[in-house]
Amino acid sequence: MLPPICLTLPLTSLIIVLSTFLSQRPRWVGGCAAWIRRPENLNLVIICRSGRRNSSPAVLEIFSFDPMTTSLSSSPLATYVLEEGDPMAVAVHPSGDELVCSTTTGDCKLFELYAQEGNIKLLAKKLNALEGVGPQKCLAFSVEGSRFATGGVDGHLRILEWSSMQIILDEPRAHNSFRDMDFR
Repeated sequence: MLPPICLTLPLTSLIIVLSTFLSQRPRWVGGCAAWIRRPENLNLVIICRSGRRNSSPAVLEIFSFDPMTTSLSSSPLATYVLEEGDPMAVAVHPSGDELVCSTTTGDCKLFELYAQEGNIKLLAKKLNALEGVGPQKCLAFSVEGSRFATGGVDGHLRILEWSSMQIILDEPRAHNSFRDMDFR
């Protein structure tokens, strides 16, 4: 079970932590971030960094978070270099075992998170149902993790059953574009 403080950290805490993180790392150009809630006593944050405006590649980095000092670890616990595209959005499954990252290439990539004895690894998996769907600005899992939604730059809304990836809703003209998305 997670410590209560991890469950009650608001989005503003993530913004404060990221602001501090960004001010200490000028090479970070852009991307997205999300909390990773794990069953172990781990407080983790995934930061997806763009490589667009500098010579370094786009990467996904997982950092530990200390709720007492509201600071991130000085170096990432795990790193995954994206071969193509820059990250646009990231969503973490409520179990903390999987995450999805959308990229500028128009694909969504699935990652499995493995944490054993202090070692953390990200394993990339194909997500056939969301390959070539276009850039997705918003991603969200339902609270219990049974559904996954995407909101495209083009206003296309998709809701899928997780993990069968069966389409529940496919609405090409749901909006002009998406800014945020959440399940209630």
